[in-house]
Amino acid sequence: MAWTTPPTYATGFANRMTAAIANAQLRDNMNWLYRNYARKQADESVISSTALQDDNHLFLPLAANEVWVWEGFIYYTAATTADLKIAFTVPASATGSWGVLGADVTTITSVNITAVPAYGDANPISLGSVGTGTYSCAFLQGTVVNAGTAGNLQLRWAQVASIATNTTIYTNSFLLGYRTSG
Repeated sequence: MAWTTPPTYATGFANRMTAAIANAQLRDNMNWLYRNYARKQADESVISSTALQDDNHLFLPLAANEVWVWEGFIYYTAATTADLKIAFTVPASATGSWGVLGADVTTITSVNITAVPAYGDANPISLGSVGTGTYSCAFLQGTVVNAGTAGNLQLRWAQVASIATNTTIYTNSFLLGYRTSG
C-alpha cells in the first residue's frame, strides 16, 4: 500500500478519530515496518548427500497475498570438493527472484554473484568453500510475491559433491524479511 496523507482533524464530534480512520492511517501505513527474523540456533551438518534438505531454522512464514523483500547471511564450512549447494522454496502460488554473493566453486578466491529468476529445487546456487574448519560466508537477497497460499520461504541446502566430510551451516546465520504489502 502506498503512503496516504494523514487527515487534519478539527475539534468537534464529527471529526473524532474512528476505528476506520485509525486503521487506514496507522495500521495500513505502518505495515511496511513489519519484519520477521529467523536466526540459526544450532549448527547443522550434512554428510555424503547432494539431496537438498530443509534447514531446521532458516525459514520465514508468508501469509497469503503478501509481498516480502528479504536478506540473509550464512556462515558455513565444507570440504573444498564438497562445497555448498543452496536453494529456496516458497508456496506454490508465489513468484519472485533471489541472488547470492559468496565464494565461487571453481576458484575460491573469486566472487560468485548469481541471480536466480525463480524459486525451487530446480534453481540451486553452488558456493565454494575454503575447506573444513575454515568459515566461508554468503550474503543472500530476494523478493517473494505470494498469492493465495500461505507457506514458508525455506532455505534448502546440501553438498555439491557427495563427500564423507560434514558440510555445516553455523549458528547465527540468519534470514531477515520485510513485508512490503499484504
